[in-house]
Amino acid sequence: MHTFLRILATLFLTAAILWGCTPLASTLTPATLTSAGVGQTVPIAPTVVGQTEVIEYSPAIPTAARPGNCAAYSQRIPRTNVWQCTVDDTIYDPCFTVGAEEVIVCTSNALDPAASFRVDLVAPLPVPPTVVSGQALDLEELKSLWYFGIDAVDEAVVLNNGEYRLTTTSNDSGISASTEIVVRLSELKAEGDLDLDGDLDAATVLIATSSEIFARYYLVAILNENGTAVNSATTVLGDGIRVDNLAIEHGQIVVDMTTHGEQDPLCCPTVANTRYYNLSANQLERYNGAWQIQLDNDALCVMSAAVDSTIGYQCSDGSALFASLQPDIVWTGQRPGLVGEGSQSTIDVETVAIKRVWR
Repeated sequence: MHTFLRILATLFLTAAILWGCTPLASTLTPATLTSAGVGQTVPIAPTVVGQTEVIEYSPAIPTAARPGNCAAYSQRIPRTNVWQCTVDDTIYDPCFTVGAEEVIVCTSNALDPAASFRVDLVAPLPVPPTVVSGQALDLEELKSLWYFGIDAVDEAVVLNNGEYRLTTTSNDSGISASTEIVVRLSELKAEGDLDLDGDLDAATVLIATSSEIFARYYLVAILNENGTAVNSATTVLGDGIRVDNLAIEHGQIVVDMTTHGEQDPLCCPTVANTRYYNLSANQLERYNGAWQIQLDNDALCVMSAAVDSTIGYQCSDGSALFASLQPDIVWTGQRPGLVGEGSQSTIDVETVAIKRVWR
């Protein structure tokens, strides 16, 4: 077991070194970060004062330009306005669509405008098909659709005028009791292309209530199958929350919601946050990543070169973080490290606070 842990630890450390070879990762050298005003040696504090700042990143359009080709969507950020571009035989990922004229900007450091350049395209972008193929959805159809994944009912349900009712009975100590579960369609609906086939799909929210459930919210993805609405995926958003807005942007479902803080009662959530979901193989997967993050010690972390690796970020203080971040009032990440020496060394996982997130 000790031998296995030593090998695994070696792989972690070797990978963190090798990932510094990519263009976007290697630009975050200590010298670059010093010029950008980012520290590197302050010990990581256990918490962030206040809350993590989440920045919807859109770079300024730089004057510097280089010819290149952006032939594929980003492999790191699952949105249809972020690209993987080839410039001078070097791959840059991510590169961002900026402005109404869809200028492509590649950048390696959100804190340093000099690290950005504009891509003068030598070939057109692979834009998804115009949303004209196929028949549009009638959103009124959602009021009488079959839905699955409603764990409050534990079976597929079909709505009647936007509502489903189920009465269950139980017998506890000879006392018979009945419970009515109600599932209803909310007023929130959004349209957009979720599967990039050129048709308008949809997203909506279902709410389940009963004497035992205060209000459980479900996010539902609806695909357009030749003009017919089909429930493709369902996921639970939470109990007693509030969904404030729903949109489909660049192939992602964006949910603006209010959730509970540590001291909030179930009735009264107070914490506003935004979640992003991608439809993948009949599953709604929450996107918990970020393009770039800043730890509580001001170390800057960028996405690693290995897209499929569990190590997602390498940081200017020499550490690495696992790919999955934990969004909350204060976002956190986890980084592997070695504890002990020689044959007694083991891998320890440390939770670190995140000061700033660029998405």
